[in-house]
Amino acid sequence: MGEPRTLGLVGLALRAGCLALGEQAVLERIRRGGAHLVLLATDAGPNTRKRTVDKCRSHGVPWAAWVDRYTLGKAVGRETVVVAAVTEQGFAENLLTQLRQHHGGDRFESETPSVRIRQTTEYVEQGNYNHLKTPRGVGQQPHERDGPGDD
Repeated sequence: MGEPRTLGLVGLALRAGCLALGEQAVLERIRRGGAHLVLLATDAGPNTRKRTVDKCRSHGVPWAAWVDRYTLGKAVGRETVVVAAVTEQGFAENLLTQLRQHHGGDRFESETPSVRIRQTTEYVEQGNYNHLKTPRGVGQQPHERDGPGDD
């Protein structure tokens, strides 16, 4: 269950006009650079979760998933909310502080490219190459729409 103070801060952000609700609105805010923190319901669908998390990672926006869609919706006066973006830096910092204190330490940090590079380097140093993906197009047969090949 979400900490009442943390959920109250989410509701306050909505009343202050600093919260974007819904997947399309959130993805647009992330693209334009207007999102400072993304709140994702723990029971979000896999496609919504992947799109949102991938967009957050590529733009360096921190995200948090700590309550379900009904609890997040109740915090903002709706039945359900799956994804929301905090659009004001002060609210985002306060929410991150609350989340760190009451809901799991630093697991809500954003995953910046430098973190992913460091993790990839650690895998290589350990000799574990299984996590690396094959680059697109390598080992694939040409498609008929690709045009004439060098066959």
